[in-house]
Amino acid sequence: MVTIKDIARVSGVSHGTVSNVLNKKGNVSAAKIKLVEETAKKLGYNMNSQAQFLRKGASSKCFFLLFNNARKKYAEYFAEIDQLSIDVEYVYLHKFSEIKNKISAILSENPQFIVCLGFSPKRFVDIEDNIPIFEVDTYQSNKTLSSFDSDKIFEIVLELVRTEKLSNLYFISLTNEKEHSLFEYLTQKIKNSTHIQVQERLQLLSLYPTLKNFAKYDCIFVDDEDLMHTLLDLFDWFTIIDRPKICLIGSRVWFEKRNLFYIHLDYRILALNTAENLESGNSSIVPVKDGKQILTDQLFDGECDDIYLLTVHSPMNKALEILSEKYKQISGKNIKIIEKRYDELLEMIESGDVSSSFDMIRMDMAWLPTFGKKYFQEITSFRQTKSINQNISKSVSREYMYIDQKQYTFPLDVSSQILVYRKDLFEDSFLQRRYFEKTKRKLTVPKSYQEFDELSEFFTLTENPFSPTLYGHSLALSSSVRAACEFIPRFRERLAQSRMNLAVLPQVLTEYEKSYQFTEKSFNSSWNDFVTNLNSGKTSMEIIFSNYTSPLFDGLNVSAQFEFATATIPGNTPVIGGGSIGISKYSNRVEECLNFINWLYSEEISILLTSLGGFLPSKYVMQNRMLQFQYPWLSSLEYTFSIGSRTKWYGFNTDFRFEQMLGQELIESVKHRYG
Repeated sequence: MVTIKDIARVSGVSHGTVSNVLNKKGNVSAAKIKLVEETAKKLGYNMNSQAQFLRKGASSKCFFLLFNNARKKYAEYFAEIDQLSIDVEYVYLHKFSEIKNKISAILSENPQFIVCLGFSPKRFVDIEDNIPIFEVDTYQSNKTLSSFDSDKIFEIVLELVRTEKLSNLYFISLTNEKEHSLFEYLTQKIKNSTHIQVQERLQLLSLYPTLKNFAKYDCIFVDDEDLMHTLLDLFDWFTIIDRPKICLIGSRVWFEKRNLFYIHLDYRILALNTAENLESGNSSIVPVKDGKQILTDQLFDGECDDIYLLTVHSPMNKALEILSEKYKQISGKNIKIIEKRYDELLEMIESGDVSSSFDMIRMDMAWLPTFGKKYFQEITSFRQTKSINQNISKSVSREYMYIDQKQYTFPLDVSSQILVYRKDLFEDSFLQRRYFEKTKRKLTVPKSYQEFDELSEFFTLTENPFSPTLYGHSLALSSSVRAACEFIPRFRERLAQSRMNLAVLPQVLTEYEKSYQFTEKSFNSSWNDFVTNLNSGKTSMEIIFSNYTSPLFDGLNVSAQFEFATATIPGNTPVIGGGSIGISKYSNRVEECLNFINWLYSEEISILLTSLGGFLPSKYVMQNRMLQFQYPWLSSLEYTFSIGSRTKWYGFNTDFRFEQMLGQELIESVKHRYG
């Protein structure tokens, strides 16, 4: 086995230097970091788990214990814990008899915390007050650190009992723990209720004798989605017709079954709550939202009508096409999506060559001040408008909806500029040392455009032979509007620094032109190309609109060796973008169009739309932890929208034509300087 001593001998440096490099400690030169890492890789050295443990320190380790059959139940919880800066190790149990030995082994490693997830170890281990063992998602236990609001869940169940006139309840939990489980707590408080536990889903089959008599129960409660599906499959397989109602008390599911009840528990919030309480030493409960029943959709039985939507080519359209099939089934309205290229749609809008056959138009939000009144009907006073507005996130700018204090449109595929960067590069110890040697500053995510340009130069191979990327960033000079959107945040940052002194414009223009040197020097790049450049390893960071970034975070990107992260753009003055949807002045189907948009902004559909790669800024989407995990930029988007703008900024009012003029000047200026 290769040791640190072997690496030191081959590389010709001291044992301490090798240790510092591998453990990312000490003041080691960039040249020695590179030498040691290359030698270690050549010799086949890998830091084992114990070495990692020693590097982070024994007192920082946190162990999470849970039963193996609960892994899926707590999948969202793990996903959130893994995003936090906690040194974690998961230990899986198969039976209670393992608890004592597992905890004894963990205690020998002097852990900072031990968290028992979904069970209490008190019956199996004598726990002294000074031993840092805590319980999560247990009930009626004095060692519970974090749990869901069981009293609120009890109230929701009682309300369900009252409204549905239930009298006999049956609780089935997929758990090894019974005494301190949520379902045991509920059955102790509710009359005529029974609680059983199963340790695997197929154990339900052994309950067949009971299943035959389930008609005497009014409702069955389960705590696991797969358990619910297994129960429904058994009902179907045994052709049990007279069935009780079913309620899932557990994680949110993407596709909710009709005629079932749901009480959603947010395990991601439970994980954040756990982390906060471990740090503070407090214990607390996680709020629970009211339950809901998913009713069977009444399918439309008749001839379908067509409603035409004119829109620009975007990832949103594929998602709309998929979900519109469902809308057709329940409403009889066939949403026909007509796609145009950006420049093609703009030419139609500018020339007035938009057919009267279109019922809805998706227009770039920057066009609204210029063309909005010409093409859209005012919708301020409609009943559905008020309903839709209630579901729109409060952080979304009125620029997407209003012209002269009257509403004409709703936000559709909205976006904001964000910074996407190669996290693996910014955390690379060799690059960190090189950057410090060059600038005497730490390699950190840029907060200003001056820092951004310096980093872009550092990550350009022609300027720095050690750069792992060809260029620092990209410039979108393929259209005047794209160029203007990239320049405006730079200009705004300098205006804010100079107390709105317009005389800074020439200097900002010079800096913008200079940044062109640290790009691939193309006048054909679009924001899709920015994503390609990051994914292929060409660039280290890009300022890009959020709705283009999904391919970097959807789990399907081809560059799995790269790790991407997001941040607010330098200067904190992002430009917002994307589109707005309105009803054409020529359409006589206002109510039908508003009903469709209202359906899009419902909780279920807006979340599904976003998960498919579109984006609708509903309050449900903005607060959804599963989507935030899927798209990391989403968690900060409310803040980004709150500081971003497009046509209005501190008394400066611009419009689409200004962007065209500015962008054309910028393109010509860069061409003149660099040829």
